[in-house]
Amino acid sequence: MDLIKDLSDEEIKKMIHVYKKYNQQKEYRRNYYNKRYNEDDEYKNKIKLSNKKYLESKKKVKNII
Repeated sequence: MDLIKDLSDEEIKKMIHVYKKYNQQKEYRRNYYNKRYNEDDEYKNKIKLSNKKYLESKKKVKNII
């Protein structure tokens, strides 16, 4: 809380603005990729395949260790 007290009102407003902008972009990306995943079968299969490969490689690493 001491850090916030040291900041001016302008700096606090700027930080809030940046935070809101960041959340908007995050929400946009989430919606975009969810929509793409649900509508584009080729993209969906590509994601599933990459997830499958990741899980297989993870199992291999566990077996080695």
